[in-house]
Amino acid sequence: MDSGAASRWKGMAPALTGEQRAVLQLEKEWSGRYSTKAAAIRAAGFKPTHYYLVLRSLLEAPAAELEEPELIRRLRRLRDRRVRERGGRVDG
Repeated sequence: MDSGAASRWKGMAPALTGEQRAVLQLEKEWSGRYSTKAAAIRAAGFKPTHYYLVLRSLLEAPAAELEEPELIRRLRRLRDRRVRERGGRVDG
């Protein structure tokens, strides 16, 4: 997102919830602290299904990209690559 787009969204994007921030934090730090992502998700008190629903919604949330642009872009690239590997269509 260019700086012009970011400034346009800044006043319009709702703030992230504490739960959403916790998911982003876990995405940034889990690999250095836990042997598996599943263990990190459980240790953070999330059920895996709920965690991935929140994460998926964050990948499309302008507020998430404003707060963690590099992380959100990296996660989108990983998602899109997995979709292509499975023979699916990548939107966006």
